[in-house]
Amino acid sequence: MPLFKIRYQTESNRLKNWDYYSEAIYFITLVAQNRECIFGTIADDKMTLNDNGKIIETELLKSITIRERWFFHNWVIMPNHIHLLIEIVSSSDVETHCSASLPYNRNNP
Repeated sequence: MPLFKIRYQTESNRLKNWDYYSEAIYFITLVAQNRECIFGTIADDKMTLNDNGKIIETELLKSITIRERWFFHNWVIMPNHIHLLIEIVSSSDVETHCSASLPYNRNNP
């Protein structure tokens, strides 16, 4: 008997028949539950990470060093979500760029 009796099962947004281990560029967005601002705040057009946001930043930096086939084009941590632009490549000899937070522009969020 399943633990939660399929209570929390949701439809998958994944493309059917796509091998997500394949070489490709993936745009990933992770959103906090109920869109709560649990990663930091924006004040004076600047994102400031809180303790949770700093944990995310630390773990992303670890991922950059241990995931040899992932090229981190860019990433940004916002108060209630995270964006990642990651490419899976065949070679482990890649250079990676990253940013923990970007200045917030009210006219172009």
